Amino acid sequence: MEFSPLGVEYAKENEQVYTFYCETSGDIHVKQKNSDNADYLCRILFSEEGNGRTGAKWIGIDDIYIDRNDINKGYGSAAFRALVKYAINNNFLKIMGWLSPVDYDHIDRLEHFYEKNFCKVRINHEEQQGTFSLDLTNPEKILLKFENQVLKERVSDLEELAKQQKNRINYQKERIKELDEELENENKLVKFLKKF
Repeated sequence: MEFSPLGVEYAKENEQVYTFYCETSGDIHVKQKNSDNADYLCRILFSEEGNGRTGAKWIGIDDIYIDRNDINKGYGSAAFRALVKYAINNNFLKIMGWLSPVDYDHIDRLEHFYEKNFCKVRINHEEQQGTFSLDLTNPEKILLKFENQVLKERVSDLEELAKQQKNRINYQKERIKELDEELENENKLVKFLKKF
């Protein structure tokens, strides 16, 4: 397979991942290593569509592959951002797709995913299916939204990390205080025993 690097994205917990366009299969891959040979964490299969009369082009997402253990780690969003950049750089006007009845057991997660990534989502709960679309006619605005989203997520991750570190420091301070008290009590006991 031939891969073209697309760039660096960030998943959750500020994990840096690498995005590639696979020229052989025509899909987006997210990998932990900046290498063609690395296994993918997430893969978006898509087709490039167009209207011969108007010249308008759009991308149809066919499927997103991600291992169950890697769900909710930000790899899908990283892949979607890479797809958006690919679409904008290649003059596509829209990204869209279909939520099939096969997906209905996790429709809430899909709805959250696409809405978080600025798509319009329409779900027919009666028929257990839906559609999503992202208008790319204002690329600067879309890219700015994604950039702001990534920055907010990174700041949030850093704040959570700082909170965890503060909790560890507080725990260590309390433990030191307890050990100091134990040592002081032991010293008192040793002094008492020396009197006899």
